Amino acid sequence: MKKPVSIVTGAAKGIGRAIALRLKKDGFFVVIADTDLEEGAILEKELGKASGRFVSCNIGLETEIRQLFNQTIKIADRIEVVVNNAGILRDKMIWDMSVSDYDEVMGVNLRGTWMMCRESARVMKHQGYGR
Repeated sequence: MKKPVSIVTGAAKGIGRAIALRLKKDGFFVVIADTDLEEGAILEKELGKASGRFVSCNIGLETEIRQLFNQTIKIADRIEVVVNNAGILRDKMIWDMSVSDYDEVMGVNLRGTWMMCRESARVMKHQGYGR
């Protein structure tokens, strides 16, 4: 693959979708990482197989992050750019928020982002480049 390769988390809709479309416009191959199967498939079709693939991934789960990177390497042979865009919200007042809601939010928004950075660093160190 001659195009630079990117992963965008939370890419199926919203800001992540806009980032994925912009990266395609800028000449990147985009791996769309998201839990929304329907919207991910729609964006994959819009990007076209030559410019993007959808990979289902919950960044709150370490095994799914490893699968995301393994699949990306299998599809594109390398990774130049990773955009950590995924995030979730449980919009409740503190007195109404359960510990499990808090744990889920922190698991994706903080721990998941950290795990994505860690896996990115591992792959990019091995490659000798990346951002």
